[in-house]
Amino acid sequence: MTQKEIAQKLNITQAAVSMALKNSPRISQATRDSVQALAEQMGYVPNLASQMLRQRRTNVIGAVFPRLTNPFFAELFQEIQRSLLPQGYMLYLAPAKTEEEVAKVVSTLRQMGVAGVIGFAAEGLPSLLELQKQGTALVLYGGDVKLNKKVSQVLPDRYAATRKLMKLFFERGRKHIAQIGSSPIDPRYQAYVDSMKEHHLPVVPISLPKHFTNRLEAAYDATVQHLREHPECDAIFAHNDEVAFAVHRAIRMCGKSVPDDISLAGFDATSAGAFYYPALTSVEQPCKAIADAILQELLATIQDKSHAQFISIPCRVIQRESI
Repeated sequence: MTQKEIAQKLNITQAAVSMALKNSPRISQATRDSVQALAEQMGYVPNLASQMLRQRRTNVIGAVFPRLTNPFFAELFQEIQRSLLPQGYMLYLAPAKTEEEVAKVVSTLRQMGVAGVIGFAAEGLPSLLELQKQGTALVLYGGDVKLNKKVSQVLPDRYAATRKLMKLFFERGRKHIAQIGSSPIDPRYQAYVDSMKEHHLPVVPISLPKHFTNRLEAAYDATVQHLREHPECDAIFAHNDEVAFAVHRAIRMCGKSVPDDISLAGFDATSAGAFYYPALTSVEQPCKAIADAILQELLATIQDKSHAQFISIPCRVIQRESI
């Protein structure tokens, strides 16, 4: 059934049907009720193609992110898509890590006429901001710091949660704690450094070798090397759960156990960590809360392109068996 057919059955104009389906106050409540009841009864489905042509926008939301293989991104995308569908939007995943890759993706999204973009790739921030200047709604997720770029940003409070995680290591009596996988500007690393310095303990970063194309292989190799050079190591804090899994294998290959010899913690609290052995202590970045905040900011920005708000999302430590 089409809007024209609904109009004929109710003896009203097609314009009135359109406004009634949008619940416009310009149409009487009685007419709105009649139109919506008939539309539901007859299985009316809006013609999205026609709407997109009129609005010169699709119902697609682009998501620019570093890589699809990260389990946390996979869980977060599921939550975002679940929230977007009732609003009539579909999520288009666009992996891009370097500035050049992001620029190409942004060009494609512009040609597609997407309704909005969720930006994950910090490396491509200039291209994403240029997209916003040209009128596309933009919301940024993550990053290391508050950007203050007149664009909505949803940022988990990784620093505060890491400080709480470090407290668990100290309560366990650990003194030779290494950190692997985080850059010096990452809030996780900064919280690690601040915690170690407060306890007058040495800061021991484990750098990932650049000759590996696979991040997990790099983490495994770097951990084996570190444990050979630093047999006193009694705890390792990994950048995320993925890296922690590689670290755990390296610990076992070096003849040590978790948590008896070495305490281990990750970040993201992905579902796999709960079923690992021993179950991985980690920091939860709450996917549902993050997805809801991203959606809230995205819809607000689609309605008002000048909308910009910073939202900090609290994270929490999930203590399991590995510490």
